[in-house]
Amino acid sequence: MRISGLLVASTRVAGSENGDTREIFRFNVVKDKSGAVVYREETKVGIAQVQDVQANGAKIKITTTEVGQKIEAGDTVRVRRNLPA
Repeated sequence: MRISGLLVASTRVAGSENGDTREIFRFNVVKDKSGAVVYREETKVGIAQVQDVQANGAKIKITTTEVGQKIEAGDTVRVRRNLPA
């Protein structure tokens, strides 16, 4: 079976409904010699629309990808305030 879209763990889409818009971010971290995070930078990589929500996850459709960016495993999906529908 082939799924058209991306699957997201349920913790990332809690409270979502079909048709909701979400932003996709990637976090890059800089660590010191001991492994402690000393700087964390986020980069917006795209926008997605929730297509189907189930108890253990959701299917989203990528609607926009930022110039020069590609959606990758490990990117974060979240709600942003004042995000146009």
